[in-house]
Amino acid sequence: FQTTTYGTGKDLQAQIGLAPALDLTANNDLIDRTQVYGANTAVPAACKLKAANTNGTVDIPITGLTGTGLPNLTVLPGSIAASSPSNSYGLVRFTTRVP
Repeated sequence: FQTTTYGTGKDLQAQIGLAPALDLTANNDLIDRTQVYGANTAVPAACKLKAANTNGTVDIPITGLTGTGLPNLTVLPGSIAASSPSNSYGLVRFTTRVP
């Protein structure tokens, strides 16, 4: 996992619907709840990824991101048609480096 890809303290980006992309940190902090866990480190039970963490895990809780400008969604709504509703689609991007 490559940190500071999008600038200092900007390790990942998320976008929901037409809202501008949000820069997220790789640490679980007051800015957002995104967290990167290195390979072979413990992942908390609250993390939805239950597989063995042998290669590292990126936990990105899309719903309820506080302090990021995203609506405090309790669920990501399902799409009923292309681009409808406007908050039913988006992207998450980050960078990895293979040695």
